[in-house]
Amino acid sequence: MDIERRLVRLLFCRIDPNTVLKNARPSALKNQEDVSYNYLTEKIFRSYNPDLFMNYTGNEQKNIWTYLNKKLGQRDGVFGFVAEMAKHWLCLEQDFPCCRYDQIFRWRDASFQLGQDIFTTAFLAHKDSALNQNRTCFCWPAIVKTDNGRLHRILDRGMAENHFHLNGSTQIFILNWISLMNHIACRQSDFQKMNVRLSTVSPYDTGQANRMYQDCKKAAYIRLCLFNRMLPDAQKSTNKFLTGLFDDSSDSLFVLDNLDMFLLDDLQRWINVYKSELGYRTRFGILDYALQLRPCATQRRQQQQGYVRRTQIFV
Repeated sequence: MDIERRLVRLLFCRIDPNTVLKNARPSALKNQEDVSYNYLTEKIFRSYNPDLFMNYTGNEQKNIWTYLNKKLGQRDGVFGFVAEMAKHWLCLEQDFPCCRYDQIFRWRDASFQLGQDIFTTAFLAHKDSALNQNRTCFCWPAIVKTDNGRLHRILDRGMAENHFHLNGSTQIFILNWISLMNHIACRQSDFQKMNVRLSTVSPYDTGQANRMYQDCKKAAYIRLCLFNRMLPDAQKSTNKFLTGLFDDSSDSLFVLDNLDMFLLDDLQRWINVYKSELGYRTRFGILDYALQLRPCATQRRQQQQGYVRRTQIFV
């Protein structure tokens, strides 16, 4: 699986997602320089992997490129490829994804680069599709456990941890991501602070913060559209602002390409609507519009056992 792990890193770490979004549209004109998750030209493949396959000969790299395109051309495309890999590392226990203990080092290598969500969600989607079932509970632990029951029994006895990292004792990225996805408007100043902080330690492209903010706007919009699509028909909005993403309509393309101040206000308004109508209310306020209102049976069991709730939808 070493080649597959490098290929996933190539697809999700090296390729510019904006280029993929642009060329994924049915109306987009195709040429040899296009980058997509449906097919990579050999030129594009080689340009993105100067170090990933440097120990392989030219013929071997060509075979790897052919293998990749064969996988991308299958019915489930790139996420089918991810799910196929995840099946080697993950299994289900009480409907929770768990890491196979004998695959823990390979799992660590892959998930360290890309996070665990991309693999767990593809794995569960593939399982649900095969069983023709709709999953409504997304509350597996934030860090998946192994299937080693003996190890769990040892850890259940309790253990002491005596060192502590200031401001590093929780999942900082996930909290920041959820904050951005729920409060995406008026965050320009927050991204500009990155320029000031990073420029003191390394040369930094001052335009990168602006591009990153624009990418986060697109992510917030896609996430909201996906959430709306998952809702029951009675709660689902038919507004073109939220539905056009899936039919290549001109309205959706305009929104995705032009999330300026005016359209950003519309995006934040829709987020606020879903937060007020569907968001889970806590004593700290509404944390996320995508939190489930009523815990499912699995969630209740996890809460009793002290698991972390995982009901966020990540894009």
